[in-house]
Amino acid sequence: MINKRPTFAIILLLLSSPSWGKQSQSFLASHLGNSAKMIGSGNIQGFSDHASSVFGNPATIGRIKSPSFSLFNTRILNEIQYQQFASTFPFKNIPMGIGLMKTSVSQLHHSTLINDYPIIHHSFHYQHLELNHIIATRLSPHAYLGLKTSWIRTEIDQNIFNNINAGIGAYWTQSAHHYSLIINHLIKHPFHQNYQNQRISAHYPTQIIISHQFQSRHFSIRSQTKSHPTRNAMISALGIILHPTQVSLLSIYFGYSQHHNLDLIQASTGLSLNLNQLQLQYAFLPNSHPQVPQSHLFSLHWSLKKKT
Repeated sequence: MINKRPTFAIILLLLSSPSWGKQSQSFLASHLGNSAKMIGSGNIQGFSDHASSVFGNPATIGRIKSPSFSLFNTRILNEIQYQQFASTFPFKNIPMGIGLMKTSVSQLHHSTLINDYPIIHHSFHYQHLELNHIIATRLSPHAYLGLKTSWIRTEIDQNIFNNINAGIGAYWTQSAHHYSLIINHLIKHPFHQNYQNQRISAHYPTQIIISHQFQSRHFSIRSQTKSHPTRNAMISALGIILHPTQVSLLSIYFGYSQHHNLDLIQASTGLSLNLNQLQLQYAFLPNSHPQVPQSHLFSLHWSLKKKT
């Protein structure tokens, strides 16, 4: 009996792929999330206070006051391996950060439906690497601006696709309100490659992400609207983070996101343990699709200096 999960793995990858020619396919799985806390609170970008901001809003590294490191490693559907490592360094005038993301899938099946039954033609290996370098500057005590440059490498079987891209981010606060603006994929230069006797042309459509956070002593409420990176569709999300005063080391969060074009809804929850220099995050995603099992995600973040 054919396992249908690899077929759904293709769907997951295509949801975050670049825009390709009508007769071709390829993948860019770089939008799964930057940390367990981010995914558990609705996958809302723009408010990270550690090194995972290298894959989110580049402006937020201006708020990080000490060297920071982030590690995120998870597996989806037992086929997709997703890894991130990032670090930031708060140089006096220009804070900088660097991060490497790797997504790989072994034995990904290419199949077609015959009489409503998937027939596998062949299996192939997929790997995606993204190396980000970011710099930020403080415009005022409450506003920051950041720039991200990316080197991207995608491998399908023995075929390799290379590209570069860039993005910008802005972050500002006003009283208890925090605002984030991210614009990804600013470079429109397409790249070309031959794959299975087909001429592939690809580019990365510009993506805009707008987020807001209301923060109080006991809780934070986040909301976000973003355009899908490859399709004419919108994704909206809502997240709530609780900071219990009785247990100051613990944060609890809940999230909800909806992909309007595909009518996909994802709920999430989780908690983080905050031990001054060390932060351990956990997220739980219940079933959002019959072929997708529930997921348990973990990420680790470390700062060289204690928080004040």
